[in-house]
Amino acid sequence: MTTTDDVTPIRVSGPAGLLAVVPTMLGFHPSNSLVLMCLSGGRRRVGPVARVDLPPGHDRPLAARLTSHALNHADEVVVISYQRTRRRPPLLDDLLGELARAGVEVMDAMVVRGGRARPALNAAMERAHQGIPVPDSADPQVSALAAAGALAGRGVLADREQLRRSIAGPTGDRLRVAQGCINEAACGRLPADPGTTGLIPPEPPPTGRAQPRRLAGAAPGALQPGAPAPMTTAPNPVTAAYQLSLAPVPADVARLLELAFAQLSAGGEVEVEVAAALAVSMTDVLIRDAVLTQALAELDRPWLPMLICCATWTPGPLAPPLCSVLAMVAYRHGDGALAQVAVDRCLLAEPEHGLAQLMIAIMAAGIHPDELERIVRDEVDVDEPEPDWL
Repeated sequence: MTTTDDVTPIRVSGPAGLLAVVPTMLGFHPSNSLVLMCLSGGRRRVGPVARVDLPPGHDRPLAARLTSHALNHADEVVVISYQRTRRRPPLLDDLLGELARAGVEVMDAMVVRGGRARPALNAAMERAHQGIPVPDSADPQVSALAAAGALAGRGVLADREQLRRSIAGPTGDRLRVAQGCINEAACGRLPADPGTTGLIPPEPPPTGRAQPRRLAGAAPGALQPGAPAPMTTAPNPVTAAYQLSLAPVPADVARLLELAFAQLSAGGEVEVEVAAALAVSMTDVLIRDAVLTQALAELDRPWLPMLICCATWTPGPLAPPLCSVLAMVAYRHGDGALAQVAVDRCLLAEPEHGLAQLMIAIMAAGIHPDELERIVRDEVDVDEPEPDWL
């Protein structure tokens, strides 16, 4: 079996390999969860990994939705129940029954509790098996997956709450510093490139440039000193078609991006002046769309860690444009859990944010990450979304 990695596929094998893949794909260690891992092709390549909270009882509609997801994305599946008690979750049998009726082959099913995993295609098998230890950081397969994730700017966190905190905005002294830099950027005073002095003045747009396409229903806006990010109103993504700008990133914003990448490479962080300037720049929807289009095309650059750094310097009211880009980029890199928490942060500040609503529809429809660049470039009608599974 091979994982879906951004650079080089990694081969894993056996139940330990399956267990090692799950936290890497989710971005955190699941608990009280049922996980459905989709495998495809002769090499059993790992595709979308869906996670749901374990309900207290039966939930056949949820099992049916998970089965529909498997039919869309898998030649065979692995089902893993992460639980705290010995009681066999009713949802596990609901799902196994639905998969069997739909003709979906189940390669393996396991329950994980107390640090051990047991086969669980049926209750008798689970009771009879003493289980195997869940692989830890010393396991070679876990180490290989962690190394690949680090190269792609991703890591495995303890739980979903820690994942949320990893992109949370600044508080206390950090917030005061960030707000000062935001006010500077909103006035057009941008940080300079290394080796220069002073600030970069904003570059005027070239005359005669055609207006690029942008997200339907959204209008560009400029942030005033001390003001919150402008609100946008977008059509319902269930019925509307979306397009993103195909214009190039403006030269002054391109310089900011290169400066952010250079700072990330040199010290593992993006400085607050640059992060704030990028967050302010992306309140213009055309600039946001241009940055997103470039980020989705440049899979070999560390866009994900760079955007995460910027998000941690971006206060809540200003977060939706930058975090919506972060959500799209995370999903494109196969990190659905990070995409979901980034969307959550967008919607907390702006419940009707258009790009965040589109991301919800994409995740609910189970669109493969490889399709994301085509979706944001072309007019696409998105089917009615279902509740998120991450």
